[in-house]
Amino acid sequence: DSTTTLLNWSGTHAVDVPTSNYYEPESIEEVEMIVRRCHRTGQGLRPLGSALSPNGIGFSRRGMMKLDNLDEVLEIDPIRKTV
Repeated sequence: DSTTTLLNWSGTHAVDVPTSNYYEPESIEEVEMIVRRCHRTGQGLRPLGSALSPNGIGFSRRGMMKLDNLDEVLEIDPIRKTV
């Protein structure tokens, strides 16, 4: 079984996640589908942001979802000053 290696920002901690448990969704719909599937099958899933933690506490071999592709600004409300 192939794996994907994830590193924290400093390169001091790593985890090898089975490729079948590693996700890089490109839309909200994909995120919803992945979360539903993991819930239905009992598979653990953790979001992966910038991996800035100085340790590996946020990593999990059970399942990781990298969110880099979800960086689009969907709406800006200048009156409420929200994004």
